[in-house]
Amino acid sequence: MTPATLRSAYLSEALRGSKETSGQHEKRIARYESEQRRNRHLLKEMTKSFDFSLRGEGVKDGLETYILDIAPQMGYTQKDCLTRVLTAMHGTIWIDKQSFGWVRTEAVVVHPVMVEDFFARVEKGTR
Repeated sequence: MTPATLRSAYLSEALRGSKETSGQHEKRIARYESEQRRNRHLLKEMTKSFDFSLRGEGVKDGLETYILDIAPQMGYTQKDCLTRVLTAMHGTIWIDKQSFGWVRTEAVVVHPVMVEDFFARVEKGTR
């Protein structure tokens, strides 16, 4: 996202927030916090569930990056339905050399996996 896009998204969210009732605000904050907990959980499990190997260095989106290949770690046991999908993915991560932040991640599902038992089935080839 460009700075202008981020600024526009922030302003749009601020305007929407200024029109909320107290109850709507509390629900939005609770939903946001729930999403953040889920994302932190997945990131924590990623470090346990994947083998990371340095493929090399390159430029991605105008940034100097390290390029990492990721593959499921043998013997990893998923902690819950949400992390089950991690056992079925291979991919690539580009890491900014200066900030060590993720620039881009690409992953492909290599075999079907059920998520949340019945809500979704992630099929082979999904990106």
